[in-house]
Amino acid sequence: MKIVRQRPVVLLLSLGFALPGLLAASTPVEPPPGAERDVLLVYFAALVGSRDPQKVPVEGVYLSPSQLAETIAVWDPRSDDEEIKGLLQLGALGEVLRQIAPLPDTGGGLAATFSFGKATHDLEMQIQPSPRDPTFVVARLQLYRAGELIFAPSLGAKLGERQTLTTRMDGPDGPFIFCVFEVHRVPEARLRELGVTRAWRELSRADPQKLADAPKKVSGADPQYTDEARAARVQGVVILKVRIDAEGRPGEISVLKGLPMGLTERAVEAVRGWRFTPPVVGGQPAAVEANVSVNFRLDE
Repeated sequence: MKIVRQRPVVLLLSLGFALPGLLAASTPVEPPPGAERDVLLVYFAALVGSRDPQKVPVEGVYLSPSQLAETIAVWDPRSDDEEIKGLLQLGALGEVLRQIAPLPDTGGGLAATFSFGKATHDLEMQIQPSPRDPTFVVARLQLYRAGELIFAPSLGAKLGERQTLTTRMDGPDGPFIFCVFEVHRVPEARLRELGVTRAWRELSRADPQKLADAPKKVSGADPQYTDEARAARVQGVVILKVRIDAEGRPGEISVLKGLPMGLTERAVEAVRGWRFTPPVVGGQPAAVEANVSVNFRLDE
């Protein structure tokens, strides 16, 4: 596999330690029988920005082993949008992936497959707690585009603090892709209260049943603003859970995150008219449930 070496720009990153110290060997401490266990709740998102607003996608389609539907609307990975846009002089910034996944307190891996434009991307992340400091974790992120590794940073992160990493694709005039994540330690009982729902079968590169590609939008009109939302300059993302049949047609749609003033309804209406590449599982066409992000943005 060819590795594309890039110079990633690290944004909003405050680290005062070295990774080797955090990764020093240590014996994990198991909780006593019957004790309440904690889990690591990992929030992660991908955004695309460009100095040319026309190069920023309206939508992203993504798949992941699990999602916490009640929490996905609460976490806001875009609170630093204006700072990022100003720092890199971006004309637009759009969200293509937002997921939340639980891991054991001892750490583990998570992954999501998403598409925007004509390319499929695979995001894989390994999270390990520091044996030296229980308030830190070490994250190893790998981002693949059409099977080619384009970004592979490793860094330490304090629990509860957000990290934003970015790399540029397709040369000096290409778009930026941002990976935003934060990790929280929460009681397992709280996770049960939130309710984990399966988006589709477990994702594993070694699993022959792995979905080959996230479905891509191939046709359909972009959603239109309502007059009320345009006048109020409402901007943001609507996140929908969409069942896509084996022929690429949308079926049942539910709202995971909405916007006011009729924009949620406009997003649902638009996505009902979209067509996607037929999903493939284990080499065969199959229906899947995918999350679809629909970005609403206005010219500056």
